[in-house]
Amino acid sequence: MAKLGGISLADSEGNLASGAAFLLGGPSKVSETVDICGIGEISVLAGSPYLVARQPSEAPDQVYSRGFELAQKGLDVLSVTGKADLALRQFSDEHILWWQTEQGQVLRVTSTCTSTATVPPVTLTLTDKSGKAIPSPPPPRHQHHEAFRYYRLSQVTDDLQDAMRNGYLALELLLSERYPKGKGTDDRWLRTSLSDLTQDRQFPKASNKPPDEFVDHFMKDIYKAARLPLFHAKIDKDHYVPQAVGDERLALSCALNEVTTLVLWMFENWHSMRRGSGWVSPKWVYGNMEKLFNGARMVVSRHDALDRAEGDLSHPRFKNAVATETRVIPHRSANEGPLIVAELNRVALANARIVRLFELVNSEAPLLALLLDAELETDGIDHLECQFRTRLANAGQPKRLFES
Repeated sequence: MAKLGGISLADSEGNLASGAAFLLGGPSKVSETVDICGIGEISVLAGSPYLVARQPSEAPDQVYSRGFELAQKGLDVLSVTGKADLALRQFSDEHILWWQTEQGQVLRVTSTCTSTATVPPVTLTLTDKSGKAIPSPPPPRHQHHEAFRYYRLSQVTDDLQDAMRNGYLALELLLSERYPKGKGTDDRWLRTSLSDLTQDRQFPKASNKPPDEFVDHFMKDIYKAARLPLFHAKIDKDHYVPQAVGDERLALSCALNEVTTLVLWMFENWHSMRRGSGWVSPKWVYGNMEKLFNGARMVVSRHDALDRAEGDLSHPRFKNAVATETRVIPHRSANEGPLIVAELNRVALANARIVRLFELVNSEAPLLALLLDAELETDGIDHLECQFRTRLANAGQPKRLFES
């Protein structure tokens, strides 16, 4: 049976043949297996950095979401019963999934590589006729606004819901100052305030929606679909539990992007506070990635260390490791770079019984690597797949990527 960090994974002969493994915020101090309402179970092992969620056989596109929900419920139970207070980390970026097919047991390892682009600020020097530099005027003296605090906290958190909550509160504070709330309900005041906002001549720069469509769009897709279920938790009303995935996370992410754009527009136009930013084209970056990764191989080994300064393939592990060809799936959007996929069949796995390191290499040097936090034992696995996902983060832009 396959194991990860000493925890059993797939049980192809039992009734829990699919599942998911996620990294914990830190190694567990307890060893526990928790049944989740008869639909699956989770296991943690003292000293292991992983949580394993097992479930009945699922379709590949359902394994992640079902496994993630099992993992969260299991952690809830461990916390409420006083056995352990644990949390998942990087659950979207790095995880291991497995499921059963007619051809046998499949296991997929997924890792995400984020390339961060930084564009330094541009400085200008003015000179007089003689070429002597003219001193720059002193920077303006800014007046602080409480909304700045909410915005800053939306940028430093690693949790999407925290970011949306603080971003929306910044928006609400700025709106209420500009358009004070009188008598009436909150949603009526909001609709009226947004309608007044669209009359500003500079407003088209604040939204990609035409002014005559903006208010209805905001009330439907941001206020009702994101703000209300995020700020309220009543059993008979729509509400978002923490660290949700799927459609809920997509709704919050889209809403946050729009709210952030509006808040920054208000800072600039109402408080003369402009955020400096730089930007690198994702299409250009992804195109170069595809050229770089084309023809690369995946090398799988038991090696347990990474040397980021390594510039060639001279290390002994490359001679003894199992290697396989890869295929590169081109980028699909600005948020998703090329996907690199490698596969090992049962014959190749006979020489890779224990795996710790996955490396993407070309003919000269390593390109990307994933070092698992614990050893993966591949006994019972018929097909091993490794996926390297890539993406670009523009450091000068407002935060768009969140760990949880």
